[in-house]
Amino acid sequence: PFSNFAICPNTNLVAALVNDQSLSIHDVAAMRLIQVQPTMGPAFKQVRQVIWKNPITCAMVYDRQVLEVEIREKGQREIAIWELPRAALAFAWVGEAEFAMVSDGGGKVPSLALGRRGKRETHTELDTGGAWVESLAWMPAQRTLAAFCRDGSARFYTIPAR
Repeated sequence: PFSNFAICPNTNLVAALVNDQSLSIHDVAAMRLIQVQPTMGPAFKQVRQVIWKNPITCAMVYDRQVLEVEIREKGQREIAIWELPRAALAFAWVGEAEFAMVSDGGGKVPSLALGRRGKRETHTELDTGGAWVESLAWMPAQRTLAAFCRDGSARFYTIPAR
């Protein structure tokens, strides 16, 4: 059974977690499996999110780790594993090397912050007005991060290009 899947915008690619054990990447237009990547196994917690960074890089977000799988020609793949500053409750790419994440910082509500790929610290905290953010979505054309909250509200943040 598939769980936790992501559709790559403007492509025919879908990535899906299979039985929490492997990430399968499919080309739905060609109706073929492109590649299968095992998850990091029992030493890591369950995958929280599958997300596309760009049309050739898909990532699995664990608690504090991100495993990036780059799809290459002839089934070759490039893999990168790096650590987040805190456990991610929600994650979104906001550029090639920048991300937004929701994390439980020990306060009344989770915090929302921006960070850089591979860095173990965030560089900008975003004000949620005390709202509990559940999920994130990146709108690249507008350079806007949408934060969807538990109470049904949504907050929007314009992120400048860096």
